[in-house]
Amino acid sequence: MPDTKISALPTGAPATASDRFPIERGASNFSLTMGNIMTYVQSNITGLTIVGGTTGQVLAKNSNSNYDFVWTTINIPALPLAVSSGGTGSTTAPNARTVLDVYSKAEVDALAGNVSDGAVTYAKLAAAAIGSTSETVNGTASKVVVAANFAPLLYGCSVYQTAAQSIPHNTWTTVNFDTEDYDDNTWHDNVTNNSRITVNFSGRVAVSAVGSTVGGTGSSCGVRIRKNGTVVASDQSIENTNSVAMDLTCAASDYFEIQVLQSSGGSSNTNTGVGGCRLAVRRIK
Repeated sequence: MPDTKISALPTGAPATASDRFPIERGASNFSLTMGNIMTYVQSNITGLTIVGGTTGQVLAKNSNSNYDFVWTTINIPALPLAVSSGGTGSTTAPNARTVLDVYSKAEVDALAGNVSDGAVTYAKLAAAAIGSTSETVNGTASKVVVAANFAPLLYGCSVYQTAAQSIPHNTWTTVNFDTEDYDDNTWHDNVTNNSRITVNFSGRVAVSAVGSTVGGTGSSCGVRIRKNGTVVASDQSIENTNSVAMDLTCAASDYFEIQVLQSSGGSSNTNTGVGGCRLAVRRIK
């Protein structure tokens, strides 16, 4: 290889194994490739062998001095998630913990009334705006244990009469109800204050009322809804039966009742049974 200045050699990408390096030895010239150099280093310079450390460790600078490296383990911070276990053999429902409860299949199966599907998800809802201790089951795979004040929406109370009540002529009269069609949450009593349906929550209800009297030819019948003694909806027509309905806001202990009016010229009895006077209150929010 002829003598050549390094500055005169072509430039390009970083060195590769096939690159040649000029060497002068006495009056002769030689060349080596990068591959020759790496082979020599790996075969003869054992001092460069990287030893020590364990799986997962990395080399890091120990100080500002040159060649001062140490093996170290990088600690990755855990996610800010509190995880706890119910404990082997736990047979009680999970208590509230910071973020998450982890239960084994055996622990979940041991909880009373739980399904035995290994893929079951066991969760506890927060105690918010809800009324009985009943549990809800979704399909066949999961079970939710709800708070003590849980109650589903769309429940309520509907009442009617089995004993007729005399209604004076042209006088708004409060109707008493002695029979319950349904009462999901003990809102009505057939004896005490039996004209009232009293709610035990704050929200919204749908109230519907039917007034029906025996009446007579040409007589009219009116019906109105009262909330805590104040009229909130009313209707009247030349019919022996009339109805009215309205959605109303409510608070715990609010009560609803109906009054009827008839104009037969004298007293007239209410019609009884499911086709007679009725009052229904259903939760909608």
